[in-house]
Formats: sequence, C-alpha cells, structure tokens
Amino acid sequence: MFEEAGIGMGISTIDGQFLLVNRALCQMLDYSEKELLAQSVYDITWKEDRSLTRDARERIVNDGRKMDTIEKRFVRRDGVVIWGLLNRTLVRDEQGNPHYFVSQIQDISEKKAHEEELRQSQEQLELAQTRLQDAINSLPIGFNYYDADERLVSFNQNVITRLDQAMELAPGKRAEEIIRDAAYSGIVLEAIGREDEWIEQRLKRFREKGNAFEYETTDGRSILIRNAATSEGGTVAIRIDISEQKQAEREIRLLNESLEQKVSEATTELQASEKRYRLVLENLADAAIVIDTIGMIQYVNPEAENIFGYSTDEMIGNNINMLMPEPVSSAHDGYLARYLNTGKSKIIGVGRAVDGKRKNGTTFPLDLNISETTIDGVTSYFGTIRDMTDRVKAEREIVEARLDAETSNRVKTEFLANMSHELRTPLNAILGFSEALSGNIFGPLGNEKQHEYLDNIHKSGQHLLDLINDVLDVSVIEAGKLELNVTEVDIGDTITASLLLVKSRAEQGGVEFINADDGLRLVLRADERRMRQVFVNLLSNAVKFTEPGGTVDVSVQCKKDGSAVIEIKDSGVGMTNKDIRRAMDLFGQVQRDDKKNYEGTGLGLPLTKRLVEAQGGNLLVESEPEIGTTVIVEFPRDKIVAQN
Repeated sequence: MFEEAGIGMGISTIDGQFLLVNRALCQMLDYSEKELLAQSVYDITWKEDRSLTRDARERIVNDGRKMDTIEKRFVRRDGVVIWGLLNRTLVRDEQGNPHYFVSQIQDISEKKAHEEELRQSQEQLELAQTRLQDAINSLPIGFNYYDADERLVSFNQNVITRLDQAMELAPGKRAEEIIRDAAYSGIVLEAIGREDEWIEQRLKRFREKGNAFEYETTDGRSILIRNAATSEGGTVAIRIDISEQKQAEREIRLLNESLEQKVSEATTELQASEKRYRLVLENLADAAIVIDTIGMIQYVNPEAENIFGYSTDEMIGNNINMLMPEPVSSAHDGYLARYLNTGKSKIIGVGRAVDGKRKNGTTFPLDLNISETTIDGVTSYFGTIRDMTDRVKAEREIVEARLDAETSNRVKTEFLANMSHELRTPLNAILGFSEALSGNIFGPLGNEKQHEYLDNIHKSGQHLLDLINDVLDVSVIEAGKLELNVTEVDIGDTITASLLLVKSRAEQGGVEFINADDGLRLVLRADERRMRQVFVNLLSNAVKFTEPGGTVDVSVQCKKDGSAVIEIKDSGVGMTNKDIRRAMDLFGQVQRDDKKNYEGTGLGLPLTKRLVEAQGGNLLVESEPEIGTTVIVEFPRDKIVAQN
C-alpha cells in the first residue's frame, strides 16, 4: 500500500533523513528512489520554508502531539518550486520516545493558483459593483432592477419619491411585497378601496415585460412606468414623473384655435431670420436648430439633417415636436406657452438628456442645450444637439459587466465552499481522535499530563477549524448575511483564552506579553466565538510583526462616556498611513523594504474590522514605523452589560 499509494509518502528519521519513499513522491519531486533517499526533508524544502518545517517538527516532538498538517513549498530536482500539503504522523517507541515520521505529501500548486485567481476576481467584482451603482445613481429618473426571482437588486438612491418611501425599497425585497406596500399606502388613487384587485393587475403588468402604464397619486402627480426584460430573466422598471406633460396637453388644446395663424406668421418671419444665423451655424460639429416662440423650426444646419434623417426643406416651417417621440411631442407646445406666460423654464440654459425621433420613426438618446436669443426685437430659441447613442451603449455595457461580475461571485462562493470542506476533513479527524482518546474509548491514558495535552490539542484544533471559516466569513459579511449568536461575554476571560492560543508562538518568537492580566472586568453583549476570533487575529498579528525581545501590551479601559476600549499595543515594525490603508483592504499585504517574509493571507485585519463593526463596535489602527502598532477596539455604552 505504501509503494502503490496515489500520493507522495515517505518515512524519515526525527532529524529529517529519508528512510523510505514511494513511487508517487519520487515522481512528484523528479528524483529516483536512490537519489531521494540520499536527501533530507530540509534538502527538498524551499529555503524560506525550512524554519517553518523545523518549528513544526519541534511542536509535534515536544508537545506530545501525534500528527500535524502544514502547507509548505518543495523544490524539485530541476529547481522548480511547488506547493505541497504535508500531513505528518510521529511514531513513538514503547517508552514514548520519538522514533520516526510517516509523511504524506500532496501537490497543491494548482489550488494556490486558484486562490490568486479568486483574489483578482474579488477585486474586479467590487469595482464593477461600485461602478454599476454609481451609474444607476446618476440617472435622472427612478430606476429599479429586479432579478429573475423578482427580488429588488438595486435602485436609484438619488430619486426617492413619497411613494418610494412608503414602499420601503431595500435590496432583496420581492416585487410583490413592494406592489402591496404601494397599494396600501393610500397614495395611489386607483388602488384606494380596491387594493387586492389593483395588486393583481399591477403584478400582471410587472410580469408582462416591455409594456408601459400610468397612475395618479393623491398629491396630483402623474407617474409613467416602463418595464423591460433583461437577458437573465430579470426586470428593469423605470419611473418617470409626467405631471408637467399632462398639464401641457391640456394647455395645447386651448392653443390649437390660434395655431394656424401663428404658423403662417412664423413662416414669414422664419425666411427673414434664417440669414442671420446661417453663417454662424453652418459648420458646427453638433446639430443646430433654431425655433420661434411657438415651436416652429426656422433653421437647421447640415448636422441636423445627418442626425434626424430629414432634409432641410422637410424640417423648416414645421413644429419642432416632429423630432420628438411621444408623449413629449404632444406636450412641447404647452411647455413653450407656459414659459411665455411665466418666464420660468427647466431647460433653457441647462444641458439636458432627452430622446429624439428620426425620420424613420426610431428614437435615440441625445444631449440638448437651449439658449434664448433676441435679435432686432425677435425672440428665438437656439438649440445644439449631440447624438448620445454611443454613451447609452456604454451604460448598457456596464449592466452586462455587472451580470458578469455576479457570475464570477457565484463561482467564487462555490470554490470557497469546496475548499472549506477539504480543509475541514483532516481537522475533523484530529478533533475526533482527540475526543476519543480523552474519553478513554481506546483505553485509559497514562497520566493527567496526557489528558492536559489532549485537551490542548482539541481546543487548538477547534479554534483552527473556526478560523478556516475566515474566507467564507468575508463573503457572508460582504453580502450582509452574517448571523451572530449574541450572549453576555466576559472580555477578560475571552482575552485570556486568546492569549493561551498564541502563547506558544510568542514564546518561540521571543515576544513578551505585559499588563495582560491588568484592566477592568468588562462584560459585553456580543458573539463570544467572533470576539475570540477578533482577539486571536489581533494578538497573532502583534506577535508576528514584533521582533525578538519586543512586547505586546493588552489593556481594557472604560471611558467617561460609558464606552469601553480594548487596546493591543506592540513594539513591532510599525506601518505608515499608506501601509495601514493597504492592510485594511481584503487580501492586502504590506510590502516591506527589509524583504522579510511575513506569512498571511491578507484577510485577518479586514475581517477582524468587519467582525467588530458587525457587533456594533469600531476598530482603529495607529502605527509608526520602527515604533510599533496600536489596535483600538471600542464598543459604545449600549453594548456594555457590566464593568467594575
């Protein structure tokens, strides 16, 4: 079985000299059996991981442990460095003395490459999500996007009406719930007294993609709703306030009686005024159109012909609304009349995005700028028009990019779930065997020291299993789905337990804990496991970045305002402000000039900050290069149960 095993296996002395190797290990490292037996474990270990290997050996030999698992780098005979997962079991003689190691080595280089791809995908996802929301918020109209399950994904947070507030828009809320809230808000006129019927009709319209409908509100507003389907089965709902257009339509009916006479007079004036503008406008890169006070076109330049598809003769003397789609086309005369009566306009002197209509009936987005001019006592309106089709296309590409990012996020979640399963398997074996031995299932243990060691093995293994969830925790927190088991937590006990977990590493690194037992008794409403995870992460970081002979000071203080502060201060290498910002980013690791390798994934500090904030606290970092770092964890008064 040893020789035919599918993974690399080897038996070595306590000092690391190989005694026996199998065929899989020889193939993995590109050595013959004879060549590999002449090597030691340290000869085939990448130089930067040799100290890690020695430390692991010392722990398993001196701590009475039976086995351990580490990830490290190996060097093949051709010099190529590969990543391996080393599972090592210590065999002891009848007197309990270390005899030899049995090792299993699995090539995990491909896994490491996947982890790097995952990090890059996460960065791209966050950037795409930010850009998408910025684009949505920049729209001048109401915009809701629902997924294929009819749940609200995003909406324009800068366009919120009284009805939107009543509907309590929030990501994840189902369309049916939103429609029901609208029906019973007392704001939609046609829903009052027939709420259930209106909900059924409105939901049917929502699911009939590509339609448009209107409703009136109790405050006199008219709202136009347009629904469109996405390629993924979702729905985009656009809300436009058309109250002014409705008013304009009523005013247009009053103006129609005198319209023909005004058109005749305007046409005569148009011929005289055309000469005044032609030389200035003929060579503009944008389309230019001049109309009179009742909307009749007096002049168009060649670019207007190119954009709208009409010839100059087809446009001159006709109403400007021929270039507008409905309902703006019908309402435009009313806008002009109201401006002449009140002098108030929402468009003159202000750039505005509107839709235009070409001769072939197609509509397109355009940017419109209008100014008012008076020459020889004659008032005209001068508009420059730019085709915005390419810009709208770019916005559509943003939506597609968001969909791609969501797909990437799903792949990431599946990958993390699979990896967490693979990591949990050996840990569960460690925990199971330690529990079995502690329970004397295989017979009584020799002495109480063995019970103590087994207890430490079980506690450490359980904590490591908790930490494996760090990567999944980041995804859960970012998605807003973190579930907390809030109890009354004694912070002193939690810090003491956390210190025990990192004590061995501190002793090996020559780092001393001071004032660790000082401070006040403090009880918080929090999740005990998450708080232990916070302190273990912070203490581990403090020890890792503190040179031998340095110190780590842990203290608890209560402020005058009733809040509580826990400080973890080290005398380590410290960071600049730029380094701090980098360290607080997911997967961010500080690049140091001394080229010293500090192990880590770049998840500990940003995950710790999110865990503190999820429990109502705040985490701050103060640091100075060559002086040290202080991490401050603060909880407000309402989180404190007891203090003395």
